[in-house]
Amino acid sequence: MKSKLLTALFSILILCGNIFAQPEPKDKKECKKEELQNPPMLLPGVPPLNIPGLTPEQHEKLKAADVNHLEATIPLRTQIAEKQAQLVILLTSKTSDNNQANTLADDIGKLRTEILKQDILHDQNMRSILTREQRIHFDCMPKPFLLP
Repeated sequence: MKSKLLTALFSILILCGNIFAQPEPKDKKECKKEELQNPPMLLPGVPPLNIPGLTPEQHEKLKAADVNHLEATIPLRTQIAEKQAQLVILLTSKTSDNNQANTLADDIGKLRTEILKQDILHDQNMRSILTREQRIHFDCMPKPFLLP
């Protein structure tokens, strides 16, 4: 009885091992080739842009737009982080001032609104660089600034 159980267990392990040893489907290999032909942008904090048919000139314009956008939003993000730290300090102190906490919350909201406006402007600048077909691909990409 034990030998049958061990044999069954051993054969199941072999079958499971064979499943994971299968070659990668051809579709995935083709996708990887496309990604290598259309290199992503390499700026920190900027998601890679996989739009087919980008020219080198468009790549340079898009990189410049990304740099301008980061220059505009980094100070705002820094201010948000500072105000959030102040809010945490205020809320965890022995005596907290609700009026001051509400003021900090309002300030954070105004800064986030300003960042959203900058994100929308950046999105429109990016679209203006692209051709009609490329805009379709760009518009199908998820917009991080629209996510909750």
